[in-house]
Amino acid sequence: RWTMGDKSDGLGGLRRKSQQLEEANLELKRVKERRDLVFTLAERGGGLLLRGWRRELDPDGSMDVSVKELDWHLRRLGLGDFSAKTIVGVNKMDEMLTLEELCPTDGELVSRIRDWIKDEFGSPAALWTVIDSKQLGNLDREGWISACISNGFQGTAQELSYLFDFIDIDESGQVNKEEILFLETDSEARDKAIFEEKMKSRGQVQRLWASVYWSELHKDLSPLHRMAPRPWMAKSFESLPPLVIVRRQRRLREVRSRQREAKSVFLKGLIHKFGSCARAWRRGIDPNGHFYIDKMILRHFCRTQELDKEVHLQSLWTTLDTDKDGRVGLQDVAPLGAVALASFRAWCRRLCGSCRGIWNLPCLVEARAMPQKDGSVQLMSDRKILVRKFADCLKVLGWQGGGDQAEMLSALDYYNAGFISEADLYWLDTWEPPLFLTADASEEAWNEIRDSLLERFGTPLNAWRHLDVDGQNEVSWAEFVAGCRRIRYKGDTGGAWRFIDGDASGYISMEEFSPEHYNVLLHRFLFGALLPPAAKILEEKLEDANLSLPALRKMAKGPLESFQEGLKKAGIDRVVPKTAKRLAESLCEPLEKVERKLNLSEKGLRQLTLAALDMALGPEAYKRIFVSHTDESWTLGKYAAALSGSLGQTELWLESGELWVMSSRTLIKKVTEL
Repeated sequence: RWTMGDKSDGLGGLRRKSQQLEEANLELKRVKERRDLVFTLAERGGGLLLRGWRRELDPDGSMDVSVKELDWHLRRLGLGDFSAKTIVGVNKMDEMLTLEELCPTDGELVSRIRDWIKDEFGSPAALWTVIDSKQLGNLDREGWISACISNGFQGTAQELSYLFDFIDIDESGQVNKEEILFLETDSEARDKAIFEEKMKSRGQVQRLWASVYWSELHKDLSPLHRMAPRPWMAKSFESLPPLVIVRRQRRLREVRSRQREAKSVFLKGLIHKFGSCARAWRRGIDPNGHFYIDKMILRHFCRTQELDKEVHLQSLWTTLDTDKDGRVGLQDVAPLGAVALASFRAWCRRLCGSCRGIWNLPCLVEARAMPQKDGSVQLMSDRKILVRKFADCLKVLGWQGGGDQAEMLSALDYYNAGFISEADLYWLDTWEPPLFLTADASEEAWNEIRDSLLERFGTPLNAWRHLDVDGQNEVSWAEFVAGCRRIRYKGDTGGAWRFIDGDASGYISMEEFSPEHYNVLLHRFLFGALLPPAAKILEEKLEDANLSLPALRKMAKGPLESFQEGLKKAGIDRVVPKTAKRLAESLCEPLEKVERKLNLSEKGLRQLTLAALDMALGPEAYKRIFVSHTDESWTLGKYAAALSGSLGQTELWLESGELWVMSSRTLIKKVTEL
């Protein structure tokens, strides 16, 4: 018997069956469209789905694609009749289609190698460092497969070959570091690594363009010559970062040259008018005894002494205010005199409590009570003492100070009359010298700071960059203190500074910071800039003439003629102008750029050697070669490779200079003879 309830159940069952039928049809449509999409991607990828996935849907390597992006890709691929929502199988527009959903087998393989890289190495960049042991910059299919298997990947050679095709998106037959970075699982780290690698490649291209343009620009061709640079292209080339840096460095060299000239003229003027820089500070620059001046006071002094016509005031202030604190002290104008005055002040305080205290010591009282005579100068006064008598009394009292003692005595001789009074000692009592002037030189403290810097930054050049924040190739006292604070050093900073700043210039140079590194850098620089025979001869002559890298860099900052004249004085008179010009330009480059160039050249030398060994000993030779590539071996100008296995324990030494001019055939012959 039919009832209302039976009618309701019949309609409900019909609706459920209709819904199930619709879902089944939708699933069939989804399977068909996914199959067609897989077929299309494989066709676009040269028969490989993974390569087609990267080329057409996922160029950034995220392993997923949104519904909106998929809809656009479908229309681009000629699959406009397909629905992205149907393929994804969701109703939300923000859902994603993953590689594992489209092809579970391939997706599982990609996930497996990404997880292996993350667990074993941390990142694709670290993986590349391990598998590219020869540092060739790329790997072929066989090298990729053998490297992954030897480092523990659990997979077959066929799977690794398939992954190689997945990575080699341009079908070049080789993969490089940039191409494997998409295997990073962290999206932010992946995007950052890819961006940095692309910018590095872009920088290499820009440097190549800049090098070609620079060489063409300096050929001194007529503007009408067919090989001359075109004026309408100059704007584009001049805006390249390498050329912008060159112009900036040239401006910096000009600015520093003006600063050195301004300081030299200023100090010569002080000595001419006052007899010494320390007396000029006391009488003319700082007559009120504040021991610090600002820019306006210095400008006023230069105008009253008519030095503003000869000295560029802004350049003078910049070179005097080394720590950029807006103040200039006695130690900036007369550094050696300031050291002597600070040392004398500390000695007086230890002996008598103050500088005026020594005025009443028996030795000085007796010297003032007797008639004083120094050549033609005679003095009968108990309120003054001749400078020579004062110096003799200090020796009797045991004074053994550092710095320029003549400069110290001239500062106390206010009127340049040859005598000193008690008021002069009172002036010295009012001075509070900086810590680095009063501290005793401590080699132990400096060794502690240097060891801490090297432990944290690895190399002397990296440690120097940490201290030289403003990039002026000079480290002031303020920069030194700030650098010690950053490495949390709490020892005798002033003693370390006094030890390393031997000339009391108020700043330290790279030569003072690490003389050993500077000598190594000179050797590497010469062999990198010149041919080996010429570099070796030049290095021997420079050593005989006691010319260091800083001296050469200083000579190179002037005109080319003065640089050649300096080389002639050193006994190097057979340098043609073209070679001297190239050497001078290289010497004027920043230390960071020189170091980077030398490292790149050494890397190329290592790659060339390994390639030659592979050609001589077979493609698997690298498995039997232990490569020693330390800084110490390069300081000797040699490259060492220890060969073991079938050749026995043999050492191969190749001169780096000979290797550059040696043909590949000769090198292979030498290696094979072993």
